[in-house]
Amino acid sequence: MKKLRKSKQDVIEQERQLAARTSIDAATAQDISLAEQAFIHASRFFEK
Repeated sequence: MKKLRKSKQDVIEQERQLAARTSIDAATAQDISLAEQAFIHASRFFEK
């Protein structure tokens, strides 16, 4: 079963990798894409 939430340290490490523009694996890219999509949908909901 996949963890739904990441630890604070996992998120900090992911942000460092993104800021450094190091290569990220496909699973991480998909997680980021899904989170981005969720944020966009939520922002559209609250705009109404």
